[in-house]
Amino acid sequence: MSLNKLKDKYFATRCVEGHVNIWSATNHPDRLFTLYNIDADEEALAPLQPPPPEPEPVVVVEKKPKLDENGDPIEDEEEEEEEAEEEESPKKKKKEEKVRPVAPKLVGAPEPSVKDRMIELNPWKGLIQSSSTMLCISNYTERLTIICNVDLKTRRRVLTMTLKNNRPPTALFQVDEDFIVVGTEGGKMEIWSLEGKKIVKYMDTHSDCKQGISQIKELDQPSYLIRGERRDADPNVRFVITSAFDKNEFKIWKLVNRHEKFNRPDFSFHIKISTSLQGISAVLQSTTDQIVCVDNEKTLKFYNFIDKVSAQEDEQFKQQTADFQASIMPFF
Repeated sequence: MSLNKLKDKYFATRCVEGHVNIWSATNHPDRLFTLYNIDADEEALAPLQPPPPEPEPVVVVEKKPKLDENGDPIEDEEEEEEEAEEEESPKKKKKEEKVRPVAPKLVGAPEPSVKDRMIELNPWKGLIQSSSTMLCISNYTERLTIICNVDLKTRRRVLTMTLKNNRPPTALFQVDEDFIVVGTEGGKMEIWSLEGKKIVKYMDTHSDCKQGISQIKELDQPSYLIRGERRDADPNVRFVITSAFDKNEFKIWKLVNRHEKFNRPDFSFHIKISTSLQGISAVLQSTTDQIVCVDNEKTLKFYNFIDKVSAQEDEQFKQQTADFQASIMPFF
């Protein structure tokens, strides 16, 4: 996931163990640092942690000097020679091998899952630091959506908000700085108000879906073939595509940021496209009139939106041109 707030100079990844890695966006990315247990509240879980182990006592063993018959210490010539050799020819230092850091285990921390998701919230109200951004993270097992502030300068994160979902979350989408959408099991969508920390609308997006919504993604400047109208696009209407893990369809919705009456985001159904796939794990817009779908077996299929009327007109023009050329050939 690219961090747009930080001018795409960095990107973040989340592993199945619940840790987030921050990378530099270069040809050869370097891992800058790791945020362990990203969705765990360390302060709240502190009483549950076992006490730290006591350090082992350091025992210093002194070597007894050798004594002669009169009880005087004997200087060991061999030891002196060895010390002199070490001083003259110091041993070459071995290269330190990189040791992979071990993530700390927190008792009571949310259990991560392969269905956990992460997006960047941009824009965000009140975010002043130029070195920080906001991440929104879902936890499938605990039915939580967590928002945290990540500062690249201090390499720390602060939990800002925790939302309790009605169903296990499987997809995330930001409408604007005031609302987010959480896709869940059962093909539902929860529209959350960040200011009120509550669900303002509950939608049945993909009926009879058990495994959950796999993707909620906005289309970038879709062509008139997707919009279904030849006139210029309405700047107040956005187009959002959704898919489900166990459904062979993807749907496109019209999104208005604010409903005139209820002052919340409003989704209205636009079109549904059935595919030959058994389920869709991811969906991507490759061009203004082409959608790419990936099923659970990593099979890609491309779906083009074609203007059939325009195609028929082109075929008729080609046929008329060919007939005209055939009719005048005898005169040459």
